[in-house]
Amino acid sequence: MSDWGAFLDINLYREALFHFFGGEEQLLFPVDILVGERMVGHQKMHLIDGETGLHISSTLRNIESYRKQLLRMLSHTNLKQIQWVNFARNEIKLVTLKK
Repeated sequence: MSDWGAFLDINLYREALFHFFGGEEQLLFPVDILVGERMVGHQKMHLIDGETGLHISSTLRNIESYRKQLLRMLSHTNLKQIQWVNFARNEIKLVTLKK
């Protein structure tokens, strides 16, 4: 981050991170959405691997509420965790959310 800076547009960080993972086409996959044991649809999500989602945001307030929403989404998938990167001006958080 010392090379990139902390106040860039979130889309620039997203593009850079996707580039280092081989491009967005290497990360974007349909994920089954479940209610109980029943599949109710699919949602395209960025995945690091078959068990790990990647979520990039620039949330400045209501961080706890945002975290709860991500956990709720995670609970409706077969993923085991989400790597969450939040760029909030000069504070950058890397968080692993697990079931």
